[in-house]
Amino acid sequence: MKIINAITHFPKERAKVNTNQELPLDDNRPRFSSEDLVLDATLPVCKQLLEEVNFNPLEIDLILNITLTPDRLFQDKTIGVPRVAHPIHYLIKAENAFVIDIHESDWNTAFTIAKAFMVDQNRKNVLIIRTEFLHSSVHPDYKSGFNIPDGIALILAEQDNDEIAIDYKDLETKDVFCRYDMLPKGGELAEEQFRSKLTWKADEKYVEDLNKTGQEFLNQMLEKNKEVDGVVFESWFPKHDITCEDSEKVFKSIQKEDTFKSLGAFSLPHYLRELKENKEVSTICSISYSPFINRYSGTVLSV
Repeated sequence: MKIINAITHFPKERAKVNTNQELPLDDNRPRFSSEDLVLDATLPVCKQLLEEVNFNPLEIDLILNITLTPDRLFQDKTIGVPRVAHPIHYLIKAENAFVIDIHESDWNTAFTIAKAFMVDQNRKNVLIIRTEFLHSSVHPDYKSGFNIPDGIALILAEQDNDEIAIDYKDLETKDVFCRYDMLPKGGELAEEQFRSKLTWKADEKYVEDLNKTGQEFLNQMLEKNKEVDGVVFESWFPKHDITCEDSEKVFKSIQKEDTFKSLGAFSLPHYLRELKENKEVSTICSISYSPFINRYSGTVLSV
């Protein structure tokens, strides 16, 4: 797939787990407020993405939503509605686009699905949307402090003539380390704005397996794709790390004061935006991780 444009947006507010204990994975990640609605926040970011490259919404053939968390389209949580891709489709007037929702997916799997659909339907352009609004409905893991950052990410891409090849590598452990649990009414965590909590069992053995598998997968991908100019590796928390002989090739975390340390699922669009301005980079190896199924995925993208 060839990347046309990419964008990320994070709210300015930061939130830590409300506890007196020191939690290992609580790193002050960005949070939308309980009053923020996903559509209000996403629409201007989507318009900016298209306007920057003067892209006509009528040329979008597929809108793919891969958001991990529940969408908040209305203040009333009892209202069940389609996910944000559907109203975005209408509001930007992408009249020729199909809309598909995929829950708990990763960027590389999304590219593969998009490519297969567009080849079959003789289509060309895809808009992939990820909008995470956990702070309005999901409680962090209260033992580790882990949470997925709130934010908005969009990637606009076109299918090229190359076959898209995706590789997967599963962790050795079969335990489920990340899941959403519904909160019972009247429970200690059942505050008014929360409907569920995130459970993340990131013990030392899991972290060791995660990094070992990620390192093996990175080496495998680089051996197979020696021509790539860079690697984007999704780091979900500070100890989620890999190394590379050519360290300048690997984009895995951010150290700027105005953001947080581990971008997680926002890594790829964030670095794609930076790399689009780097004329020395034409291809990158994207390595994503899905914490809900303990699996890495990898593919090569044109920038």
